[in-house]
Amino acid sequence: MTILDECHKKLADLQKQVTQTSRNVISRTQKWRRLSTVPSTDCDVVVIFKTELSEEIVDWLIKIIKNRVPQLVIHKQFHRTSRQYALYLTASYIGLLTGAEELRIKKSLLPEHGGGLREFSVDEFSLFDNVMDEKLFLSTSERSNIVHHFLMSLRACREDSDMCSIKFDNDQCMIPSLQSAGIILQIFPLHEPNELNKLTSIWIRRWVVLQPLDEIKEYFGTKVAFYFAWLGHYTYSLIFPSVVGLAVWLFVSPNKNSSFYYLLMAIINLIWTSLYLEHWKRTSSFLAYRWSSWDTPISLLEEPRPLFKGILSLCPITGRPIRTYPKWKRLLILCFITTPIVLFSLIIVIYITLIYVQLQEKMNIYADNNTSIIPNFILVTLPKIFLAVSISIMDFSYKKIAIWLTDFENHRLEDDYNNHYVVKLILLQFVNSFYSLFYTAFYLKDLELLRKQLVTLLLTRQIIDSIRETFLPLGHSRLRQVWLSLKYEQRCLVERNKLKSKDNNGSLSTSNLSSSLAPSSKTDSDVDKCSISPENNSQCADNNITRMNVDVNPEIFIHQRIQTVTEENKLNYNSKSFDHSEETRITPAEREATLLRYEDPTDDFLEMFIQFGYVSMFTGIFPLAGLLAFMNNIIEIRGDAYKLSTSYQRPFGKFANSIGIWQLALDVVSYIAVIVNIALLGISGTAQRLFPNLSSSQLIIFLVLIEHAIIITRAAISALVPHTPTSVVLQIAKLEHRRREALKILERESMREHQRQQSPSNV
Repeated sequence: MTILDECHKKLADLQKQVTQTSRNVISRTQKWRRLSTVPSTDCDVVVIFKTELSEEIVDWLIKIIKNRVPQLVIHKQFHRTSRQYALYLTASYIGLLTGAEELRIKKSLLPEHGGGLREFSVDEFSLFDNVMDEKLFLSTSERSNIVHHFLMSLRACREDSDMCSIKFDNDQCMIPSLQSAGIILQIFPLHEPNELNKLTSIWIRRWVVLQPLDEIKEYFGTKVAFYFAWLGHYTYSLIFPSVVGLAVWLFVSPNKNSSFYYLLMAIINLIWTSLYLEHWKRTSSFLAYRWSSWDTPISLLEEPRPLFKGILSLCPITGRPIRTYPKWKRLLILCFITTPIVLFSLIIVIYITLIYVQLQEKMNIYADNNTSIIPNFILVTLPKIFLAVSISIMDFSYKKIAIWLTDFENHRLEDDYNNHYVVKLILLQFVNSFYSLFYTAFYLKDLELLRKQLVTLLLTRQIIDSIRETFLPLGHSRLRQVWLSLKYEQRCLVERNKLKSKDNNGSLSTSNLSSSLAPSSKTDSDVDKCSISPENNSQCADNNITRMNVDVNPEIFIHQRIQTVTEENKLNYNSKSFDHSEETRITPAEREATLLRYEDPTDDFLEMFIQFGYVSMFTGIFPLAGLLAFMNNIIEIRGDAYKLSTSYQRPFGKFANSIGIWQLALDVVSYIAVIVNIALLGISGTAQRLFPNLSSSQLIIFLVLIEHAIIITRAAISALVPHTPTSVVLQIAKLEHRRREALKILERESMREHQRQQSPSNV
């Protein structure tokens, strides 16, 4: 009894320790969120430097930005928890308007000038609605894009290499080079709390059918908005195959009515795929019109990628110097570097799939003669879990390979870069995700194994993707906040002990306290949040003490007060100020720097693309595939919205007039689905039972003819059905007509004004 009592006591103590630890973790993360509600004024974009970076390099970069990009207003601050310097960037309203013109941002015209949207021009600013209201005219997403554009336009000189030991070329884009060297770790826009709370209240907290797409577009940009629009459209289109598949699964026995079963599901699957894709194309055109992104900019007039490398030459259109890169070099890279590496990666996928097949066969044999306590279904399922986990691991590796290859190809435009990256990703992921299914279906011809394998892949991938996308980023940010909080408190405790030991030794004189509290370097103290702009430069020294609650280190504050308080009060005040500073000075930028970076919805698109392939190609084998996908996507919409709003940094808003190359990828999969469904009809024996008088060769020819007929019909429907609704075409034409009429009126008024100015001189 004594041993049992001790065990129970130890277990109870362990439970208390675990409970206390979890409470501490939760309280620390809640404290971070509570303390970071202090607003960051005059900040649109945050630049985070590496830990323990010399302040000389930070000041050197500030000086360069100030001289070469005068539109930016810079605030320097030291994040004491992570011991990193940060630059808070913004721009004056005049600078923002100039940037809006450079980025060709479309804004609303006044009704008397034709209405609608038009690219903003500073010279014609009076034509635009709300242009005099700084808060209404430009959204926070547009402001951050403009500031980021200014920052990325910073060009280097060869003389800049002396300071940071990085070799710069003349006119080289400077910020990406600093990022590659690890000097700059992060660049991100800040979340706007009021807008974000309003968005999450109608998007995440309410389980409504329709998503607030317009609000998503205003806050995250059109590219993210198009993803959520497509995801919602795809999810609710799954209702049809889900209901039909559930009815077939409940009321139709595949063993007794196998011919009817496979034929029905194949026909329904092909009809649904075609109708869904054509309807989405029309929906996409309508959204592009509603968001004023229907027209595509001319590629020669677009700004190149910051990391694009090339030789300077004159642009034949604008006459400005631009960088060019020979197409033949890129073609050589594609043929002799990209293609072999991609093929080698595909061989690895095939090899791992063959390992899975061999392992599955051995486990099946072992399960038949199983005498152990392990159930047979676990032994049979283990190879499938191995395959699903291997696919997830290879997914991560292939993304790194695809990024490296696309960087090496040196594409000029951002869209070209993304398209080539997505093509590599789709090719590798398609083989990675579907090769094992094709092998089982068309080589082993085991439909029962194919069905089990499909169910395992669907469920396992959905669970792994949910954990990887939602819970891992959330846990990463929370653990990082706890770790930084512990490190900071440890440094504070060490500093307090030093001060107390000096006080106990009687050595706390004015000079000693000054030397003990003053940091040995700037990295041990906070840096005043001073604007580097000329109008704010003179105020920094006077505001150092008055802004103590936001930016000034408590140690510096004590040092300033040393002449007016006693030594005992100094120590008491010092310990209180540590606690007070911790309660008031964690800025939103400091908290958001602990979050993961969200580039764009490429990974989310890829996940749904693979799922669409499972549903469109193999619903005939497993009718509940559509229902499982529908249930997963209902949660996926809210999960993606939650992670984007809470677990990731705010992305820069990116332009898009559709889902881009993903539309082409979905079309290709729909055509592959036709071939797969017809082939499964032949493998399952359905075609033989429907046409028993045909020989094997005649049956194959017949199935090929049917497959060709369906593909031709599918292509004809896609060509004949207009992708842009007639109502949208009419609205665009009306808007263009109003613009032209307004332009004629402006030209007449300009000519009359010119004649009035010329008439007095002639007199």
